[in-house]
Amino acid sequence: MRFPVVIALFAFACAPPPGKKPLDAGTDAGTDAGQQVQSEPPAGCAEVPRPVVIGDATVKAGLATDRVIIRGRIVTPDAVLSPGDVLVVSDRIACVAPDCSTDPLASGASIVDSKGVVFPGLVDAHNHTQYDYLRPWTPPRLFQNRGQWAAIDEYKTAVSTVNGFETAHVCEQVKYGEVRAMVAGTTTIQGTFNSNRKCFRTLVHNAEYGNELGTDRMRTNITGVDSITAADAASIRADLMSGALTAFVIHLAEGIDDTSRNELTTLDGKGLLLPGTVIIHGTALNAAGLAKVAAAGAKIVWSPASNLILYGATTDVPTAVADGIPVSLAPDWTPTGSSTLLGELKAAHSYSCKNWNGLLSTRDLVKMSTSIPADQLGLGGQVGRLGVGLLADLLVIADRGEDPFDTLVRATEADVRLVMIGGSLRYGDVSAMAATQRTMCDAVAICGASKVLCVPDTTDATDLFNQTFADIRADVASFYPDPFTLETSCN
Repeated sequence: MRFPVVIALFAFACAPPPGKKPLDAGTDAGTDAGQQVQSEPPAGCAEVPRPVVIGDATVKAGLATDRVIIRGRIVTPDAVLSPGDVLVVSDRIACVAPDCSTDPLASGASIVDSKGVVFPGLVDAHNHTQYDYLRPWTPPRLFQNRGQWAAIDEYKTAVSTVNGFETAHVCEQVKYGEVRAMVAGTTTIQGTFNSNRKCFRTLVHNAEYGNELGTDRMRTNITGVDSITAADAASIRADLMSGALTAFVIHLAEGIDDTSRNELTTLDGKGLLLPGTVIIHGTALNAAGLAKVAAAGAKIVWSPASNLILYGATTDVPTAVADGIPVSLAPDWTPTGSSTLLGELKAAHSYSCKNWNGLLSTRDLVKMSTSIPADQLGLGGQVGRLGVGLLADLLVIADRGEDPFDTLVRATEADVRLVMIGGSLRYGDVSAMAATQRTMCDAVAICGASKVLCVPDTTDATDLFNQTFADIRADVASFYPDPFTLETSCN
């Protein structure tokens, strides 16, 4: 492993994202404007000081190069093992137990005593990864539907470099967004540029494509339901019904007006309101619309920060949850949303506490960022949980002795102790990353914490496999000076 001079990532590190409005700006469509201010915060919503970090990770090196035990407080689908182990062999999880060291497959494994809380890697069910080098955009006003803001000159100027430099720089545009996601704990992301290029399929898992996830059985539509022809609708419906497609992901009802709301009727009329349908946003849907979604067995992806910034309102999650609709959480993109899923967890928690009497617990929010989106995208047998046979996608957060779910929701980028993707340690604390078998890594400083970031796959320049993050950032800065910092949740 090489550790050159620490990369000074960004000048305004650890500052709140510029141009962001308060998350409680505007009135939620489902909230009584006359609601009384509570004298006591709802359960789980009180602001309490964070305890100190328990300690640094230690590594006991083993002889085997294809297996490692990650030790800590292990968050499984059914319980928290405290302490516990996750044994990783090659790219898969081989054991999840209080002690995996006696498992025959553990022979020769290195042991990382993480002093952390171990989660499955976060699953982002909706993003526009190619845009995530862009700084936040401050809209000049609130809007009624997505067509309004997308048509104004201020927005077109804010995003002009994306398409303008796409031909020569799409790899760096996407890889910048993937690194942003990765250092905040995301290991699977939906919304990658539709291309056969391999240059950006080496970091986080791209949900749409058949890389380690072993599937490309997903269709995505971000242009709107009106763009779907009768023939295309028939094809999508047939493939969903046969199982050839596991998910049809569509921007729908993004706004607060009848134009947005009526998109559900159009979708249903085209025969595409189905169990495999994943609705991005659904902000305009009222109780009647949500009842139709629930009856069809469709799902919703919720992006509160972006909704509030653009419309001053967000999805009626309380009704959706009460109706039994699976709801996941996703940041959307950096121009108007949270910079990462780790940041969106805080946005969702804050909004739930202020507007829904703390309806969503931190446990709920963690599920909305792991197992629920994995299931929505048809990837639940691969990612989103810690279980034997699943891909070894792990996120370790420094342990402070708190409730484990509180630990993740309150974490900043500085607390990310380790990120493993497909069995490969990609990012984390210097002490924990001593176990990595990767040799092409760099020392970086994030929020004042020393980290190790491993981006290149080989020294081969073919399809830019040899690029470091410094290379990626320099390329993006050549057409977009001062790209949006990775460090956005330090405070």
